[in-house]
Amino acid sequence: MYIVYLFLYITSVSQVPTPWLSARLHDRSAHGIAADVGQLIKHGDLTTGARMPPVRELAAALGTSPSTVSGAWRQLRARGMLTGGGRAGMVVGDDVRTPRPIRYGDDGQEGDWGQGARFPLNRSVPDPGLLPDLHTALIEAPASDDLNHYTRIPIVPRLAAAARAEWPYPAGDLMVANGGYEGLMLAVHTFLRPGDHVLLDNPATPRTRDILDAVGCRIHFLDRDSEGIRPDALAAALPLRPAALLLQPAWHNPAGTMMSERRRDELAAIIADHPLLVIEDDGHGPLVGEPVHCLGAVLEQQHLLVRSYSKSHGPDLRIAIVEGDRDSIERVRAFRDYGSGWTSRPLQEALAWMLTDAATQRSVALARDTYHRRRRALHAELVRRGVPVEEGCGLELWVPVRDERYAVVTLAAHQIAVVSGSRFTPADRPPHVRVSTGTLAEADAPEVAEALARAAQLPFDSSLRSSLRERGGSIDSRG
Repeated sequence: MYIVYLFLYITSVSQVPTPWLSARLHDRSAHGIAADVGQLIKHGDLTTGARMPPVRELAAALGTSPSTVSGAWRQLRARGMLTGGGRAGMVVGDDVRTPRPIRYGDDGQEGDWGQGARFPLNRSVPDPGLLPDLHTALIEAPASDDLNHYTRIPIVPRLAAAARAEWPYPAGDLMVANGGYEGLMLAVHTFLRPGDHVLLDNPATPRTRDILDAVGCRIHFLDRDSEGIRPDALAAALPLRPAALLLQPAWHNPAGTMMSERRRDELAAIIADHPLLVIEDDGHGPLVGEPVHCLGAVLEQQHLLVRSYSKSHGPDLRIAIVEGDRDSIERVRAFRDYGSGWTSRPLQEALAWMLTDAATQRSVALARDTYHRRRRALHAELVRRGVPVEEGCGLELWVPVRDERYAVVTLAAHQIAVVSGSRFTPADRPPHVRVSTGTLAEADAPEVAEALARAAQLPFDSSLRSSLRERGGSIDSRG
């Protein structure tokens, strides 16, 4: 027993002996190695901080290739069971709980700074007071023909017809998902595998990054300008033989831009001869109200467009529509049979009714105009105070700051919650904060802009700690 305790102590502070580990790995595939190591971690045989053997050394002991061991490490890293990499090697992590979206669940959504804030500008959400009347839609919508049957249909006919009428281009096959991010998650889990290279526009939403990390994909960020992803960045990444390209063609969160028709055609020409799946994420749907230039409109290869109706018609509809070529939609639909299989038919019928109802269309148009005014009001006040921020479009402003941590914490001390830009970008990019303006009253724009201007320009110093102590706050490790 003493020897067992001694071994556990040693493995918590030093490298795990290769012979000991290799003797306990019975399946020599990447998945099998990951499964066996996962069990050793789960049952406490490998404890937090234990350093794994070098990849080549373990591969030789197992009689397999270094790439197989590396693939196993990627799977475990995606689940939070291993951390590190490079020369430092892989070590057992201290977070082996149920997988969760770490970036999305930090200061952007559930973090301490956003709780009880007077101005909760950290969530990209619609104003509930500007959403159409869902109760009326549920009453007025026709009853579903298959109500309470276990018939798994991709989309009810009335919703398919209504969606095709307002789709950005002639739609291919359609299916419904329970919200935009479920549609994106289904697409990613259907087509992508651990180790796949995936191209992602920079910046990108935290939850998109979390979804790709959970699969074990290798993300490569593509710089963008006011028209979308830069063609030179896309062309430079293609030698990686990426499995997919993910981008936002409509209102971009958080950059606040839209892909132009010219840029769409330039990108389509670059990838025309490359076998990669294009996944486009439209998180605002009919709320945009202007032409959306999607790659799916001009591509002959596999593509998927995930269009959410949460911000335009209501998050409790839990509806996004996924469109694409027949083979891609069928594969996503088949994968969904592991879970829910279909989306509530009464909710689909309600959305179908709303998409064709004149009063609902006027409500969406009013919301669009109100959001534009709110964003413009804050933008104007920031520019007046010397903050160099682009007006853009949508529900966000992407505000440059000197120090993200200082800006987020200082604003929190003023009861203003925002999201640090590091959730959206690689670590080496200029610091920003995302400010969501959907629920910000125009009359409050000057007060918020004044606090933002101060937080954006001042360097991080000891005065922040004094200010927070006076307010009963503290500084933690969040960005």
